[in-house]
Amino acid sequence: MRGIVTVLNTPFDQNGRVDDRALQRHAQLALEAGVAGFLVPAFASEVSVLTDEEKRRMVAAVVEVAKGKATVVGGGTADSQADRLRTGETLARLGCDVVLFSQPYASTDRYLAEIADLANACGLPL
Repeated sequence: MRGIVTVLNTPFDQNGRVDDRALQRHAQLALEAGVAGFLVPAFASEVSVLTDEEKRRMVAAVVEVAKGKATVVGGGTADSQADRLRTGETLARLGCDVVLFSQPYASTDRYLAEIADLANACGLPL
């Protein structure tokens, strides 16, 4: 992949819920501007205050718009390896082309084993 991967701000409606349609409009505008991909969800998209369901809806909304036009990078950062594995599986199932994790380092062997486990869980190549 070559080009700009953008992080979309999360639009909320008047009731404080994620506005999926507005998010899709933002994604479409970004595609028209020439982005090569999207990172969703990401820290810059208010990820720390979103529920798991809101994150899944956001990813699904962006995947729907980007399908065949841009790469979708699923943001899979989580506090534990078990949570990263669950998140990675979900992101892959939702249609993300790539999954990005923030993986802590304990030792080289453990790090490499955990990365391999994540790739396997996502069904994505290393």
